[in-house]
Amino acid sequence: MTNTIDELSGAGAILITGSNPTDNHPVIGYKIRKAVRNGAKLIVADPRHIPLVDTADVHLQFKPGTDVALFNGLVHVIIKEDLQDKEYIENRTQGYKYLEQIVAKYTPAYVSEITGVPAEDIITAARLFA
Repeated sequence: MTNTIDELSGAGAILITGSNPTDNHPVIGYKIRKAVRNGAKLIVADPRHIPLVDTADVHLQFKPGTDVALFNGLVHVIIKEDLQDKEYIENRTQGYKYLEQIVAKYTPAYVSEITGVPAEDIITAARLFA
């Protein structure tokens, strides 16, 4: 988890990957469900059908071992559609131009072939998360 539990209540979007919070961290699972009831968008990226998939806006059910391609595809869409936080990037990151070069080939269609996730779902998830 990259944020505190208390920050979930104010989240606009929540991305879960490689975790099953309702089973492994019931308090966090409860707070995620509460945030969704209060309007947060939920994206689950997991090959499994975990319980939170049932309340997710998008389930990115990728083939095992293809998660890096999936996340590169999400970043590709965010950059291509100019949805990134430019001020944050300018002030708090290094090597952003390198990232742009790396993800340039990870179009939704290309990522879909690798991961098995429909291109439309990749685009939708990227827009929700951005």
